[in-house]
Amino acid sequence: MFCFLILLFFFYLGEKPGNNNTNDTTPDLKDGATTAVEDFIRYSARGEWDKAMVNLSGEALERVKVRHTKAQKVRILDLDLFVKTANSRYAEVEAEISLKLPDGTVSRQSYLYRLCRLNGTWKIFEQLTNQPNYGPEPEVGTVSPEQKEIIKQYLQLSASGKWGEAAKYATGKNSIDTVDTGGTTITDLQLQPVAAKDALSLVEARYKVQKPGEMLREMRVLFELAKIDGDWKITRTALVWRE
Repeated sequence: MFCFLILLFFFYLGEKPGNNNTNDTTPDLKDGATTAVEDFIRYSARGEWDKAMVNLSGEALERVKVRHTKAQKVRILDLDLFVKTANSRYAEVEAEISLKLPDGTVSRQSYLYRLCRLNGTWKIFEQLTNQPNYGPEPEVGTVSPEQKEIIKQYLQLSASGKWGEAAKYATGKNSIDTVDTGGTTITDLQLQPVAAKDALSLVEARYKVQKPGEMLREMRVLFELAKIDGDWKITRTALVWRE
């Protein structure tokens, strides 16, 4: 199902993003595809929809026409673009975006743009929700003291039912319910790095959890963290194993 980045808001971006990375494929193809994606984001951020929609075609264009009037401002903190594949007719560009929502919270979003060349010009015809790209052979990385403290505080606060305080350490598609907390006691927390790339990190947390009147259970939960505007945030959690 098509889920466009501007579903309920549009990006606010004063100038062309300064923190913008692209990987190398064929230079002309890479530049053309990433330029179309970046231009769409930049112009829609400014509310210049006539210019933004020049970069769209097909399904993408139809959905933006319908939904852009409901957009709210958000601020882009970081924008990274990566060419996943490209030839003379077709390209896929991954976008990893850190943004600040109108209520002040921050979020990390990943999208896959699909483009085709129409009359020699790259056009975005579809955008899909994407998973962060760690590459074919990611580094294992390390768990920094800051990351360790964030995961520890997140678990302890949510275990105590202090959801509002726990949420300060997390954003995006995290799920407190997934880690089976709330009115529980968490002990024997151990953290192990799994994968890392640039401002992304995967950490496995092993710990024991006990609810009142229930047996002690061992848990293994995967935490994904992203560095957003200089601070690490938990963006996703996934239950790996539960006794």
